Amino acid sequence: MLRISQLKLPVTHTEEDLKKKIVHTLMCRTEAVQSYEIIKQSLDARKKPELFYVYTVDVKADNEKQLLKMLTRKKRAGNVQLHEAMPYVFPAGGNEKLKSRPVVVGCGPAGLFCAYFLAEYGYQPVLLEQGAPVEERQKDVEEFWKTGAVWRRRSRDVFRRKTKYTDQGSGGAQS
Repeated sequence: MLRISQLKLPVTHTEEDLKKKIVHTLMCRTEAVQSYEIIKQSLDARKKPELFYVYTVDVKADNEKQLLKMLTRKKRAGNVQLHEAMPYVFPAGGNEKLKSRPVVVGCGPAGLFCAYFLAEYGYQPVLLEQGAPVEERQKDVEEFWKTGAVWRRRSRDVFRRKTKYTDQGSGGAQS
C-alpha cells in the first residue's frame, strides 16, 4: 500500500477530483489505482477566503514498488511512501486480578478513549473530571457570548478554569 500525504484540493472538490489528484501524484493510469482510503482530512484556512482540504490517503495500486521507484527516480516521491497497515491491538492483560478499579483522570478525548477501551476489556474504570458539570459549563459559555464578559487576563483564566472552555472546543489537551 502507498501512503500519500499533503494532497491539497479546494473545499468544493468532488470525489472524482480527489481520484484524479491521486493518479496525477502517482503518475500512473487511472486503472492502476485499485482503491484508496482517506486516513486524514484537514481544513487549510490560512489563505482566506480560499479554503482547502489537505488529505492523507492510503492507496492500493498495481505495481506499488515500481511506482515508488519511478517517482523516486523522477524526484516526485516526496509525499509518497510505502505503508503497511497495522491495526491497533489492545495489549494482553496480566494474569493477576486488579486490587482496585483503574482510574482515568480527565474526560477529554484521550481520557474518554482510554476509559472506553478499559471498559471494553472489562476493567470498569473510574473517570475523574475537574470543573463544573457540562450543563453548567454550557450555561457559562452561553452567558459569556451574550454579555461579552471582560477579557482581562485574570477573568479569562478564571472563566477557562471554571468552564474548561477553549477556542478549539471544550476540555482536552487545549485547556
